[in-house]
Formats: sequence, C-alpha cells, structure tokens
Amino acid sequence: MTERVCFLREKDQVLTLASQPGRLLETSRLISVDLDASAALEDLDLEYEELWDRLDLDELRALEEKAYDLTDSWYRRGEPRLPEWLVEVLPLDRVTWCGVFRDALLARKLFERVVTTEVGEICLCTPHRGGSPFASSNDVPDAVWAFQAQQTGLDLRLVPRRSSSKHSRWQRYAREMDRLLTAPRRIVEGVLHTTQSRSLGEGPILFYASPGERKRYAGICRALKKILGNRFLALTRGRRGQSGEGVFRTLESFTGRISSRSPGEELQLAELPVAEEYPYLFRNEHLFTYFDHHRKSRWPKTSSLLTHLDRFIREIQPAAVLVTDSSYYYQNAICLASRKRNVPVVAVPHSTTPGVFPLRLRADAAFAWTEAYRQTFIRDGLPDDRVFLVGVPADLLRGAYSSRVDSRRSSGDPERRTVLVLSAGTKRGLLPFTDLSTYPAMVKELVTIPEDLRDRVDVCWKCHPNNDHFEFYQVVARKAGASNVRIVRTEPLEALVNQADVVVLPTTPTSSYLAALFADKPIVFCNGGQVGTELFQPADEQGCVVIDDVSGIWPAIRRLLFEDEYRESLLARARAFREEFAGESDLQPADRIAEKMNQRLDELALSSTTR
Repeated sequence: MTERVCFLREKDQVLTLASQPGRLLETSRLISVDLDASAALEDLDLEYEELWDRLDLDELRALEEKAYDLTDSWYRRGEPRLPEWLVEVLPLDRVTWCGVFRDALLARKLFERVVTTEVGEICLCTPHRGGSPFASSNDVPDAVWAFQAQQTGLDLRLVPRRSSSKHSRWQRYAREMDRLLTAPRRIVEGVLHTTQSRSLGEGPILFYASPGERKRYAGICRALKKILGNRFLALTRGRRGQSGEGVFRTLESFTGRISSRSPGEELQLAELPVAEEYPYLFRNEHLFTYFDHHRKSRWPKTSSLLTHLDRFIREIQPAAVLVTDSSYYYQNAICLASRKRNVPVVAVPHSTTPGVFPLRLRADAAFAWTEAYRQTFIRDGLPDDRVFLVGVPADLLRGAYSSRVDSRRSSGDPERRTVLVLSAGTKRGLLPFTDLSTYPAMVKELVTIPEDLRDRVDVCWKCHPNNDHFEFYQVVARKAGASNVRIVRTEPLEALVNQADVVVLPTTPTSSYLAALFADKPIVFCNGGQVGTELFQPADEQGCVVIDDVSGIWPAIRRLLFEDEYRESLLARARAFREEFAGESDLQPADRIAEKMNQRLDELALSSTTR
C-alpha cells in the first residue's frame, strides 16, 4: 500500500485537513515543520514527525549561505535576457529574495530526506489566491514540494485552506496602499525652504523607518525634531489612518504616484543560467504567479520609486539621510538615490543587539547604540572613526514588543515571586533561529514549576509578536498542569520586566535583553543551540547565568530568587558590563546624534571614489 505524506507548516493547515472527510489526517504520514502545527496535532492526539533532526545546524547554515549567494548570482550583470533596468532594481530587494531562496532550498532538502519509495502521494494544504494556490512568499515551501512531487511521479493532492481573517486584513491594507500610491505629489513647504543653502551642514536631515519601526523610533525622532527644528524630517511608508506616531510623514506624499506599469521588458526565469541548477525555483510552474506579480507590479513600482526619489533628493538637497540597518527595498532605494546625489547615508540599528543579518544595509557612517553593535558595523566594513557610540534609546526598549495591554494581570501578592520568560522568536520562514529539536524540552522544563515552588512562584511567558509559537507554549503549559503559568503576547514589555524578580531568555535575545539589563534584573540565558554565527549571546562575565542543560534551569532560578548574596554579586557584574557595553546609559542619545549631525557632517561626506 502506498503512503500519503502531509507536509504541514502552520496550525491553520492542520485544522483545515482535520475538517476533511475520509479521516485524511488519521490515514496519512504527518510531517510537521512548525511547533504550532505540532501543538495542533498533539491536541488532536495524532502521531506526527518533526524534521529538524534531519538537518544539523551546519547544514542549515550552509543552506542559508547558499541562499545569500543565490540572491546575487541570479541577477548579476551580463546574464542573457536580463532587462537593463532590473540590474539596478533587483539588488535592492535582496532581503525578500534571500527568504524565498532559503525556504526553497530548505524545502527541497527536507523533501529529499523524507520521501522514500513507499510514498505514493503528497498532500498539501494551500491558500487559493487569484486562481493560484502558491501566490505569496509564504507558499514557497509548498510550491517546491508540489514541483518535486510531480518530478518524481507522485500523486499530488491540493486541499484549499479555509479563509483567514489575517488574509482579509492584508487585502484591506493592500487596497489602502494602492490608494496612497496614487495620491497627488505634495512637497512640504517647511522642508523646501531649508534647501536654499547649498552648504552640506545646513541642508535638511532625513530619517526613514519602515512602518513596523515607527513606534520604536517615534520618541527619538521627536527629540531630533526638537533639537534640529525644520532641518529634520522623519519619513515612513503610508499606512491606513496613520501618520507615524505624530512625527513621521508618509514617503508617498513626497514622491507622489508610483506607477506599476511594466517598462516593457520581461525577465525570462526559465532561461536564466541559474535555472538549470535550480529548476524547482525558476522552472516551477507553481511559482510563476508569484514571480509574475513581481515582474508586472513590484519591480516596475520600485523602478518608478527610484525615479521619484532621485527627483525628491535633488529638490530637497539633504545634508544626510538616516536609515535603519534593516536592508529592505525602500531603505535601499533611498540609499541608492542619495548616493547618486553624493548625499551621505548614515545607519542606525534596527534593534538594540545585533543578530544574524548578512544583508544589513551598507552605509557611509553609523550610530551604534552599544559597543557590540559598533563592532558589528566595523566588521561590515565601516572605518572605526565613522561609527559613533551614542547609547541606547529608551524607546527601543519600551517598543521592543507590542505595547497593547493584556486584560489578565498578575495576582500582585508581594509574597510571591515572578519569573519572566522572554522569547525573542524561534524561526524566520522555515529557518529556525534556535535548535528546534531541543527547544521543546526547554519549554517544558520552564513551565513545569518544581512542586515546592508552586505556591510561591508564578511564570509569565512573554512571546515575541512575530515569528514565535504562542499556541505551542499554551499547549505545553496546559499539558504540564501549570495553573500559575501565563502565556502572553500583548502586555507591555517595560511593565512586565519591572514586575519580574528573575528574567529568563530561552532564545537568542534582542531588545528584551537590554530591557532586563537596564531594569537591574538578574538574567538566566538558556543556550539551546543557536543557528548562525553572528548572534549576540549573553555570557557569565556579563552578569548573566548561562545554562547549557535544561536540568540546570530551575536550580539557577531558585538561587537568584532566594540567595540574596549570590543575586547581588551577579547584578554587580551586570552593572559593570552595562556601563561598558552601552556607553552612555541615560537612554537618551538624541542629543549626541544631533550634535554629530550638526557639527561633524563633513566627516560623513564621502567622495564617489571612496563609496
């Protein structure tokens, strides 16, 4: 009898297949590559396999590096049938394509490790959008499995996923973006009148942040506006009913209508030289709709955006352009337009601690919140005299997670202790941030409070709002019978950290780490096997207890909760590290940024020969 394999990446896919007639899930071999999908399968009491033990960390790193290389090679200048205008446009969007190629490479490798001669049918649960079930980057792994199934002669069953309110919200957002992109061109007089002087040090200073970064940068931008006056302009992409926390202007209001009309030349994917080596990407009919969207809409809009930005930079004549180092195509487009006009580009960090991001935006100079980030910029190729340590902005700590308030509160009993767990996300697409074959054991250990502590200790697990596994944590906590464990996503980070007695980091930390460090809280870091070599990791000498084995987690927490001398010695080391690590510790670096932007712009201006 042939075997049917179901490839499951999301909880919604599990729920859709569970509603199918004929006991589809019960009679199939179930493959899960997501902890939330695994949790849903456990709730249904179904047997399943997880695949992360099929790929070791070295293989994952090698596949990611191959994806980075592919983002460069597939559009390299001189390849046949590559439209000339795309040579400039495609490199701007390398972050997107890195994710697409990485997921494709991983999906194909997993297919090869799973599919055997006993397999006769592949079952995929897919969202049907516009007549195609594989129309977004999120669907790339399924599209690769569909291609591989057909190439190997297997039967392919596609089950339409039930509609999702999240997709409906995205459709509304897309319609609103189309409305904004067709708005009439308007130039703000308060910016234009500052362009009368041609002096580098007297022109406007522009700051761009993506829509998701507005909240965290609103405070520092208000401070810069107060210091720099009309010279400062904060920009973001337009979004429905929002202008960006009262300080950001929409970029569309300056650039005007961005045309999506194709320049008339097309990229023939199937005929690219790399198509022979990667047919599951470039000759995969299931991905034609996805690439077609980029060819007909996104790439032409990006080309049009460059034209408008060139005009905008020419008219505004900024002294400098500040951007965050998260290298998405809008940031890259602004940098390219600025460099064409010999305007220096200065980067500020997206987060408070550097992570794995080989496609970080390349700037002419940078402001670093911490010494660790300063060294990251220097490793990226910036001279050390062009990277300025300015201290950590308070807004990045307060805005590190969503600031909406959860309705549930802790008991407030002064006799009880609170252990706050801050997970900073576990994966990006198919690529895990941490070793998912060992991570579940760590989660189960953390939510299983020792018997003698259950009347004295509460655990609050704060999830990252994206790329995390809220449902998985809930299922594990429920199965552990942990009535005094809360799993939350929306409570303010600052309030939770202030209420905590001990902070536990089960994954590689980001801004959450410094939130605990500056709040003078003892920290336990669970080193569960990180994917990537550039990740910032806390260490013992930084005043952080590092646990390499799950059995040591609760003994470390117990000591920090009830042994005052041990706790104080740890905090003393943490304070010394904080002063060295973050430089200025007043959490208000705006004045130092403004001083350098006012007085040292001549040091940031580079000739075209040194860029």
